[in-house]
Amino acid sequence: RIARIFSTVDVGDSGSVVLRTADLRQIVQHPQPADSGADGAAPQATPKLLEMVRSYPEGRSYQAPAEHDRSEHHYTFRRVAGYPLYVTVGRAAADFSANWQRTVAPLVALCGLMIALILWGSWRIYRLAQERARQRGDSKAARVLEAAPVAMLLVDGEGVIANANPRAAALLGY
Repeated sequence: RIARIFSTVDVGDSGSVVLRTADLRQIVQHPQPADSGADGAAPQATPKLLEMVRSYPEGRSYQAPAEHDRSEHHYTFRRVAGYPLYVTVGRAAADFSANWQRTVAPLVALCGLMIALILWGSWRIYRLAQERARQRGDSKAARVLEAAPVAMLLVDGEGVIANANPRAAALLGY
């Protein structure tokens, strides 16, 4: 029954939840280590856990390398109130970052998408503002051209007459 309760705790790929007696002998562990049945004896508490329980008998969190693979783990132990028992939970530092990456990756992608949309929208607004300014400028230029008391011709870059005012048309016979 306790193992079933412990199985609901997410400790990552290389973590564990252990119920221990007051002298830190193991009663139940989840998940069960692969080498647990070799000699029938339950794994002993690590020297670091023994030291921490002596110094902080009610409970504490600490970091230490795991005995089985020497990778950095985060451990927490708590004394079970009213019982001569301790619960210890260990989780690999890599498992913390794996969860963090799974959580953060979609958020980073969403932020990237939002930045791209904002940049695209800003570019579109800028281009529309430029087009409107050009149209206003063209409209003013057309009014000046029409109202000018002298003949005026607008010539494009190739030397072709693009526009002429009424005075120029009359002067040239059009």
